[in-house]
Amino acid sequence: MELYLGIDLGGSHISGWLLDRNGNTYNPFSKRGINGAKLTITELICSLTELIRDMQFTAQGYGCIIKAVGIASPGPLEPNHGIIISPPNLLHIRNLKVVKLLQERIGYKTFLINDADAAVLGEAWLGAAKDFKNAVMLTLGTGVGSGIIVNGRLARGQGMGGEWGHTTLFVPWEERDCSCGRLNCLESYLGTKGLQTTYRNLLKLEPPESGREALLVPTVMDKYCAHLVEGIVNIVNVHHPECIILGGGLVTSIMVEKVILQLKVYRDLKLGGLLNGLEVRSAVNPQAGIIGAAKHAINEVFS
Repeated sequence: MELYLGIDLGGSHISGWLLDRNGNTYNPFSKRGINGAKLTITELICSLTELIRDMQFTAQGYGCIIKAVGIASPGPLEPNHGIIISPPNLLHIRNLKVVKLLQERIGYKTFLINDADAAVLGEAWLGAAKDFKNAVMLTLGTGVGSGIIVNGRLARGQGMGGEWGHTTLFVPWEERDCSCGRLNCLESYLGTKGLQTTYRNLLKLEPPESGREALLVPTVMDKYCAHLVEGIVNIVNVHHPECIILGGGLVTSIMVEKVILQLKVYRDLKLGGLLNGLEVRSAVNPQAGIIGAAKHAINEVFS
């Protein structure tokens, strides 16, 4: 039997899991720590190679072979060319031709995908969006990532599209700088730094380091959700999805409930039919990125 290896590359870990075409997983799940601030290109390629070879032995133990490898990585990327450009949490990884180097070392077909795109693929295949053909996922944490499923397929333009975190939000009488160089990006309100700015503006106090702790203050949570709803309405106007999935370290069940209530008010007062039937759900699969990376490899092999 042919298996597909999904790999999730983060700032503090590299994780891998074997899946078949039906979404069945084959243990053990593999996770190893890294130090993204110090990791060199050579060390990263060696770590990835070791993980792939370990999983090769696992596959052989099941009487299987690895058909292809999918790698989910933080961006920016050039996924069509297999290049990791400059992820902010991997400080020494710049313009890395990771697909070319790994294919030369291990011989498997290898494919690269943005980690937010991988997460929405995983949720669409085996998670919160599995019942929908059109879905958008927002990952809310240090930054704001997004992934888009249209008619059951990942939508990303030429390879780097779908970055809703860097579309602008209209907030009267306020300007916020974004790390991308623009003003008032969604990330400058919904990422951790943006949340901390909201906390300072509302309470005139220094915020806690933990974004989830900052969201325990009701006025901060309400303002954060108001910004989030405006972003979701923009997404609905462009994509008209059946489902919005909220994932990432800042998302809580209370946040999802508040967003649903605010969207109901928005629907009743303003947008009408566009919001009718829209589902808002929390991400349910903690390994969605790995699963989505494997699914991406499957899709590429059979495309």
